[in-house]
Amino acid sequence: SFIPLLLRTLLAQPLLPFRLDDAEWSSTWLLTTVADYYVSTLCLCGVIVATDGWRVGGLWAALCCVLGSAFACLWVVRRLLQRGTLRLAGSADGAFAYD
Repeated sequence: SFIPLLLRTLLAQPLLPFRLDDAEWSSTWLLTTVADYYVSTLCLCGVIVATDGWRVGGLWAALCCVLGSAFACLWVVRRLLQRGTLRLAGSADGAFAYD
């Protein structure tokens, strides 16, 4: 899980004050930030694959993981343009907004 990594980083290399001239501090926080990005990206990739299927969703997930957050934003825009909503759950009567 990411939380133990974050706690270990905070204890070993406190975030504040910034020590941009310290290579160890900078590399530790760079790696922690990269891990944070991929944890959140993989969660979004789960949503993408679940909503778009393995083929299309897998392509979008790969783009998000390899080429970054711009493709996550593009997926959100695509979904809004195609479906008119980012809603994933059905309404109270069980119907989905795009059915």
